[in-house]
Parts: sequence; structure tokens; C-alpha cells
Amino acid sequence: MLRRLVAGIASAAAAMSLATPIASASPVTWEQCPASVIRDEARCGRVTAPMHREDPAGEQISVGFITLPARGAKKGTIFYNPGGPGGSNYATMGGPVFEFPRELRENYDIVGVEPRGLEGSTPVDCDVEAAANAPVTEQLSSGGALTRRVCGPAYATSLTTDNNASDWDAVRVGLGLPSIDIIGLSYGTVLGSRYATLYPEHTGKVVLDSGLPPEQFWGSILVEQVPRYLSNLYTFFGWAANNDDTYHLGDTPLKVYNAWAQKIFAESGTTPTVAPPPAQPGDMDPAFIPLNNAVAPHKALADNFFNQAVHGGNQSTSPTLGLSRILMPQSWAWAYLASMLSGYTPTPGIEELQGPDEAQKLAMQSQLMQGLMICNENLSGTDPSRIPAFYWNSFVSGDIFWLAANSVASGVSCNGAQPVVDAIPLDGSRLAYRPLEIQGTDDPQTPYHLYGPLAKRMNSQVVTVDGYNHGWIGFGYPAIDKLVVDYFRTGQATTDHITIGLPTAALAHNSVESLAAQRG
Repeated sequence: MLRRLVAGIASAAAAMSLATPIASASPVTWEQCPASVIRDEARCGRVTAPMHREDPAGEQISVGFITLPARGAKKGTIFYNPGGPGGSNYATMGGPVFEFPRELRENYDIVGVEPRGLEGSTPVDCDVEAAANAPVTEQLSSGGALTRRVCGPAYATSLTTDNNASDWDAVRVGLGLPSIDIIGLSYGTVLGSRYATLYPEHTGKVVLDSGLPPEQFWGSILVEQVPRYLSNLYTFFGWAANNDDTYHLGDTPLKVYNAWAQKIFAESGTTPTVAPPPAQPGDMDPAFIPLNNAVAPHKALADNFFNQAVHGGNQSTSPTLGLSRILMPQSWAWAYLASMLSGYTPTPGIEELQGPDEAQKLAMQSQLMQGLMICNENLSGTDPSRIPAFYWNSFVSGDIFWLAANSVASGVSCNGAQPVVDAIPLDGSRLAYRPLEIQGTDDPQTPYHLYGPLAKRMNSQVVTVDGYNHGWIGFGYPAIDKLVVDYFRTGQATTDHITIGLPTAALAHNSVESLAAQRG
């Protein structure tokens, strides 16, 4: 139950506006980077930091970080956060896919502080066995409290944005930096903005990549995401159909959907609950669904239930379905999914997706940390009317698109664990430079219509990107790279609109990493 509650999450009162000083500067201890860091130039270290920002002389924790040193003449230091909460900087900055713009790598040290709760810093230490052996009534009615208890409530409740910002400042002090620049992705936009709010005198330029309002943490955000995920999925079907000469999956969105649904059926023994796209004149006798799309959503649900009853399958066991959800916010990687559906690229099995034991351990650590932090800062309230949908998703339909949203929004995943903060105040009025905020029109994870409150509070210069990604910096888009480099040079946004559009068709040889290599 603990795994089910935290895996479905796909993750103090307002502090004073002036920074609370660190009691004493902890020197950096340099160390060998973990195995997840494959970049030869990376350096890794750690400092100690207060467990609670408001008690700098109290109990201390360990905070790890990774640095990519400037390759040329250094102009400054950028602190980066990849989002989540629960995203690992070791895996992101030290991995094979993500690349900062060349000019930033040339002139800036880039530092990624590993969030507290993960293995790279002081990890949360959860007694999963105790949770599994707890009474079923406790697991079902007080799952949040149970998780917090078996993970050590004193440390578990310290997993907050304010304390993460304090960890950043401990690293800044340890490195002897008078100020830092910031790039934050997704949740990192809130963490970066909170750091800038608490420590404006130590903040230079700020880039907010795909921002979201903290008052919608977390249930409301997750519910808002689902229709956008599905919209991107339907766009993917249409994109693959328009590139039928490359993928040979069919020349209409419905034909591509059928190829996708057949593969999910072959892998799981049941059909997906995602409704088919509307039929077009070129569609004749689809394999699974009627041409009358008005009844298709209901039939998709009925077919899913019938096939489960007959074959004992569950769509959540399909690697294709899992990868479809993972890749929908990264349109540059859609070619991998299309290559896999066409048979050009092998489909990884569940064991391959999970990775070796060490990778599974790190993933579980991230899920636990994310689940705890979501409960600590679940500011948007809960809707108990979603409880039946959560249990249906979780135990019957296996609908992975709705599972996380219904888990958090219903209150099930955080039952008994009330938020430990009541707000995350943000204010960019004391910054020397107005932040640059980049928002995608078809980003399913930070829906475009929600960007306004963050932009207003931080007085951001907003650039709209027509495109289907979650996150724009570091994914090989020259126009975005130029925008960010120009901002770091001048403090000004050089445009307010960029069009990226749909990706170019390509064949991924064997992995997302191979596709990233083709991307250049």
C-alpha cells in the first residue's frame, strides 16, 4: 500500500522576507560523484545545513551537490533544479540527455543541489516493512500519516520548499559565492522563486522554465494535467499519421491509435481506457472501436473491464502505456515511441524499465521523498468525491493517466498528514533583474493557462513557446538557447514569442538517449 500510495504521485508558516543567516559556514567536502553521474568534468561535494531554516543553530543534515565547471572564462554561477519535487540533479546534470546551452557551459559554473530526502543528501529513511505490516484499516484510512510515521516525522516534515531554499544558501555560503543566478524547471520555478524571495541580496538573474502557482500544489495541479496529457497523446497519434511514410502505423490518427491499442492489448491482456480519436473518411472498420465516437469513451471503459475479467490483465502492466505517459511531455522523444510502435525499436520489458536493483532503490527513494513533500505542501485542498475514482483507477482499471491526480486530489495519499505550511509566498520586487519566464502552450505538466500568478508575483518577462514540451532549456532548441544566453548577457528578454511546433520525424535506433544523440 505504501508503494501504491507514493508511486501514484507522477510526487512552516511563511518565513520573513529577509534571509535568516546560516549559523556558521560549513566548508565544502569534495568527494567522488555517484555512479549516476557519467560526465567526466563533473565535480561533487557536500556541506552541512540546518534541518530547519528557522533554527540555523539546531540539528544539521548533509546536502550534496554536483558542479559542472565553466569551460572558459567564468562570469558567474548558476544554481539549477530539475523539478519534481524529487528530481535528482545527479541524474539530470550528470546524465546523457540534458545539455545546457553551450555559451552557459563556457562561462558559468552550474551547480545542482541534490534535494534533501534523496540519496545524494540526507535521505529519508523509511521502514517500508513496517508500513506493509500495518493494519489494512490504517493503510486505507491514514496512509499519509503512516508514511510520515515510518519515515521519521521529524525529518519527513522538514521536506519543504523553504528548507530546500535554505539548503541552496548553505551550498552558496560553502562555495564562497556572494550571489548566484538561477534556472529552475517546473517545481524548480517555485523553489528558485522562493530562494529569490528569501535571499534577494544573493540573487542575480532568474530563469523560470515552465512555471506553476504554488497555491495549486498539488492535487489541483495534478487534476489540471490529465486533459493536457491526453490532448498531447491525440496530437501524437495525428503526428505519427502525418509521418506514415516513416513509421507505417496508418495514415489517420484512429489507425495509429489502433496500432497503439493492439500493442497495449498484446502486452497486458486488456485494452486501454483512453478513448479513440474521431474517425476520418479514411478509417474503415477499426479493430477495437465503433466509428461513432460519441459512444467510444464508454465502450473503451467497457472493453477494458471485459478484457480484464476474461484475460485477467491490467493495462498498467503495459510498457507501451507507461512510456506513452512518460513521453507525452517531451515531444522531442515522440519519435522513440513511434519507432517502438512500428517495430523498428525494441520495446523494453517492465524489468528493463525498472532497471537494476540500485536504480529501483533510487526510484523508490525519490517516490517516498516526493510523496512526503507533496503532503507537506498540499495547499489546494482535497475533494473526497474523487475517492471512488482513485480506488477504481488503482485496483480495477489501471488507468495510469488519472491515478496520481485522483490519489492526491481525493486526499487518499495524504490521509492523516496535514500540510506543514499554509503558503509559499513569492515576491520578485527586490531583485535587480526581472526574471525570465518561459511557458509552453501545450505543456501538459504546467498547463499554460496557470502561469499568470507566478509571473505576476515575480514580475517576470514572459516568453510564450508554441510547442508540446515540458521544459525548454537543455533540450536542443537553438531559439530557446539564444533567448536564455541573451538574457544572461543583458537581463532582458529579446522576444515574447517563439514557435517550436511538432518534432521532425526520425527513427530512434534503440533508446531515448540515442534519439538525443541524433538531436545533437
